[in-house]
Amino acid sequence: MSQTQSQGATLSSLPDELLTPILRESVKIDYVPVLRHSKTHIFKPCDSPTTTALALTCRRFHRLVTPLLYSEIEIQCNGACEDKFEEIWVTKHLHRTFSTTPSLRTHCKRLEIEFGSSKQISRAFFDRESPQRNLFHIAFDFIKWLTNIEELRIAGWPQYPDSWRQGLPVLAPSRDDYLQLLSLASERLTSLRHLELATHSAAALDLPVLSTALGGLDTSACLRTLDISGISSFGTNQDWELLRTRAGTASFTQLKLRHFNLGPTALLALVMWPAKLTSFQFAVPLSNHNSWQHGVMAYNLGIMQAILSQQKDSLTYIRMDQLLQQGLYSFNMAEFRSLKVLWLAHDLTGTDPESVANLLAPNLEVFHWNLMLEDQRRGESLDTFEKREEDWLRAFAAAAIAGNSTLRHIKIRFLPEAQIFREDKTGVEYPWDRMDRIASEIQPHGIHLSYSPISVSRERFNALVRVPKRWQSIVSWAKALQRPGSAPP
Repeated sequence: MSQTQSQGATLSSLPDELLTPILRESVKIDYVPVLRHSKTHIFKPCDSPTTTALALTCRRFHRLVTPLLYSEIEIQCNGACEDKFEEIWVTKHLHRTFSTTPSLRTHCKRLEIEFGSSKQISRAFFDRESPQRNLFHIAFDFIKWLTNIEELRIAGWPQYPDSWRQGLPVLAPSRDDYLQLLSLASERLTSLRHLELATHSAAALDLPVLSTALGGLDTSACLRTLDISGISSFGTNQDWELLRTRAGTASFTQLKLRHFNLGPTALLALVMWPAKLTSFQFAVPLSNHNSWQHGVMAYNLGIMQAILSQQKDSLTYIRMDQLLQQGLYSFNMAEFRSLKVLWLAHDLTGTDPESVANLLAPNLEVFHWNLMLEDQRRGESLDTFEKREEDWLRAFAAAAIAGNSTLRHIKIRFLPEAQIFREDKTGVEYPWDRMDRIASEIQPHGIHLSYSPISVSRERFNALVRVPKRWQSIVSWAKALQRPGSAPP
């Protein structure tokens, strides 16, 4: 045996194509959602001790790790966030690094710009001479410098009451500043494939000016995903007619909308904008009722079908949550021949089994049923999935079997808390038993049913539904009072 073979293989002996994925996993940035429904992630600096140590190990590691180190960057451009001192310091440091070492700019593929406001607002934020003032110029520089960006996320921007601005020499960034940044991105980022704009309800985007700012993203652009959270109620019919004249001119194929506060005419113009729409996601969370100044537009499935029919030949994925009006209405997927995946919320479909066959598009393969609500007041309970839900799901599966549907998988999103809201807990059944019962019935027909990981054990459930003996007589007495002509026991 040779000396080389006796020593065995070492990490440094691996070729670059094998070593690079190992190093990439070592410096991987994990995004942790702040809330279960939120897209907001916890800011994590890219210059972690692990990455720095790897880069300093040897010249080869430095060459391989450096592109990974700068591939995904998050910056905090609100200098008034005193509770985000570390993020602001990292942002300034990165700006200085890119300014002095231009060769590093080509490595960035994903950029997230955070303009989120803070509860701790420093007066120095409005002072031109203060080093803590807003860092909006850094965002502009990054868009100019990092021309290889493929994914861009811009999260919010500060909006302050007029009373805060009185007597202050510098105002917060305006919407014009924000839109100017978007215009610059659409012109300079020729490799951009994913654009996400996440704004706050008090600082929502105006669709007419937004579409103008993104005017450079025509069918020749690389953009494939447009993800917008927060569209204001500003706009007129003339604006929507103008947007419709640009129908079929946008390059994006995936459209994601949340907190959309405009009517069907505006939504129709937006859906018609891309030349070919393959994926559509839409949600009006219940939090809109509490956070928006104007009334929330009440969409329903019938309205949504009429709008989406403009792209019926290309849509392969549709997800809709919380449109505020329950029921299938005239919703019918028969003409959506390309549709493979349909995701609907429980509060949309309701539990009336009539017309469930209309959900079965000719080539539908996967159906998601979402029982989770974005309700700030309370979470889902164990009695959310009861007999009426079981019967509705069984009727839907039966319609698929009878119609020889291409449906092969039903996925249930259900993560309840360990609580039951019904006062009378008698007859409440363990919800996952109901799901398993349906799964066993439809599996022989080639349809698989799955659900989210069980969040409440059977033992915990039994403890919740068990009625102590001292309360049994009270429950019986209450039931007797509800029956006319019956005397209490």
